[in-house]
Amino acid sequence: MKTKITFLTLVLSILLINCKQKPEFKNYKFADKPLVFNCPTINEKLFSEAVYAFEQDIYNHYNKNRTNPSLPVAYSQFLRNSVYGNVPFSEIITPHTLKILNVLKQDEDLWQLTENSNLNYHSNLLKCISSGIKDTNLRTTLNALIETNSMSPKLFGTPLMSRYKFLNSDKLLSAYVAFDMYYAKMYNEDFTNITFKNTDSLTPKTQENKRLPIPNKH
Repeated sequence: MKTKITFLTLVLSILLINCKQKPEFKNYKFADKPLVFNCPTINEKLFSEAVYAFEQDIYNHYNKNRTNPSLPVAYSQFLRNSVYGNVPFSEIITPHTLKILNVLKQDEDLWQLTENSNLNYHSNLLKCISSGIKDTNLRTTLNALIETNSMSPKLFGTPLMSRYKFLNSDKLLSAYVAFDMYYAKMYNEDFTNITFKNTDSLTPKTQENKRLPIPNKH
């Protein structure tokens, strides 16, 4: 009898654990693109998908009336709107990106809800980004802001506005913008009754992103 009870308890425990497991994201649209990250402490595939999906969202939104679509131009306009708090998230987000956001929200390491941002600046993601950004000045600025607990999207977004062209080739810099100025800003948004206005009819062309070496830990 005790054996049966023990076995039943084990089965119920396994079922309970499975119920609590976070859902996996399976609807990848950008799996053919190079991984943005080379950091085993994070979900490289999902986070890379999030970056490429973000880029396609802003590319389509900010280029819908342009004869010559441009990702750098989309970044320039998005950064300016972000710094001044004028990003129309409900007009930019797509069904695919919303699915990504809902999965990202279940990664507890990513988030730390504060007045400055919903993103956890001491997360494994930010450690990966802050150690791998190509531009020395921006990397130094980012790390200094994080170390002094002064970091905010507005403070770091301001110097980014004049260096927006780097975002087309430095995907870790793009990742920062995607996570702190897009996904984190939408963390508390209610999209239950949203009517999607953006389409993914265009695909941005970016420079080849080579997989970076794993940052050394000091």
